[in-house]
Formats: sequence, C-alpha cells, structure tokens
Amino acid sequence: MNANDVRHLENIISLLDRLIRDTQFVSYENFIADPLLPDASAMRLIAIGEQVNRITDKTQEQYPHIPWRAICGLRNRFAHDYFAMDNTMLWDILCNDIAVLREQIADVLAECSKAMNHYALSGNKLGK
Repeated sequence: MNANDVRHLENIISLLDRLIRDTQFVSYENFIADPLLPDASAMRLIAIGEQVNRITDKTQEQYPHIPWRAICGLRNRFAHDYFAMDNTMLWDILCNDIAVLREQIADVLAECSKAMNHYALSGNKLGK
C-alpha cells in the first residue's frame, strides 16, 4: 500500500468519525426534522466515495471484504441525483453500515502500520 492510499484511508476514518459523532445520539425524527443533518451526512458520504475513488485498485483488491464499489456507487447516486436521496435509506446506512465500515478501514490501517513498522525495524528504508 502506498502513502497516498494510507492518507485516503485516514481521511475516510476522519469522515466516518464525524458522521458517527454527529448522529449517534440523534433519533430518526430529529434527523429528518433538521435538514442540515441529512445534507451534511450525505456530503460526508460523497466525500468518502471520493476518497475511495482515489485508492489504488491494488489496495482495493487486497481487501475485497470492503464494499469499495458500493461506496462509490452511493457517492455517485448522492452526487448526481440529489433528489433521489432518501432519508430513510440514509438513516439506515448511518445506523447499520458506518460503524462496520469504520472498523474495517481501521483494521486495514492497523495492518498497514504493523507492516511498515516491521519493514522499518528490519533495517529497510522506505522509499528505496
């Protein structure tokens, strides 16, 4: 995995953390009553999709259990067909998928960090 992929994954973690923070104590009724919450949540999902689009195919192939294509598809749907966005579907994603995705991405980053530390400890220099 290259440094750019790591940066994109870190950006995804940051966006997921913000989604979780902003919605974890909100009821569905309060979520849809405040138009800023669905809009901000959709925007963050679009940004996550943008970051996924920038992750190399090699890295994506290394972790096939992560739904890369579905994330990009959701990004495209929200970005290009805004009025088709359904608050119920968005709420379902926030309640059921975001925490799981965050755990998956964190595991990938931890594995990468472990590999980089092992590589550095073995006396190799990164970038050679």
